[in-house]
Amino acid sequence: METNAIVDLVLIRKPNLTNTSIGTIVKFDRLVADKELTALNIAAAVGAFFTDLDINSLDASDPVISIVQNLKSMELTPTQVNDNLAVLRYYNYEFDFIVRSDLSSEAALTDEAQSRGYLLNPRYMTEFSVPFVKVGQGISFANIPTYPIGVQAIANLMACPPEFNRYVPIQDNRTFFDQLKTAGQLEFYDNRDSEEFMKALGYEFLLIA
Repeated sequence: METNAIVDLVLIRKPNLTNTSIGTIVKFDRLVADKELTALNIAAAVGAFFTDLDINSLDASDPVISIVQNLKSMELTPTQVNDNLAVLRYYNYEFDFIVRSDLSSEAALTDEAQSRGYLLNPRYMTEFSVPFVKVGQGISFANIPTYPIGVQAIANLMACPPEFNRYVPIQDNRTFFDQLKTAGQLEFYDNRDSEEFMKALGYEFLLIA
């Protein structure tokens, strides 16, 4: 993978719901990758991220605390990273290593957003069975948005390939959302279409605050 990429490293706590795409931020870092993003270099970045995590800030069960302690090492192997992150995911803590396709290396590394949304394309690496390395575009919110507004803002990051746009009412969906927002009637908006559009094109989304 490319050097000088902007990478967002995000640890979130998810509700006790299956396959949810929302979460609460536990820790967020942004860095510039100054070397090729190999499995070994990613493992080192994960170790650095967790080494700086204040374990006292975690209101978590003993297994989660133990796993975080395991990850507090700069000498992690890809296998150790994979297996420990798998346990965290089991307990509804998810770590994502997001290579930002929409930011250049000149982008500011400070970002004080209260809430974030990501349109994610999973980039599976053969060294990891846990799909935590992803390519993504992001959007920041000054305030925590409602779920419909947040999801629609993420969906709007998605380009519409000609054939998809020809047969699927994605533009009509966006227009309808804008009309309801203008009228102050977003309680009548159903997010499922936007979520299905993203899924059909191979994307995941994440809304965190």
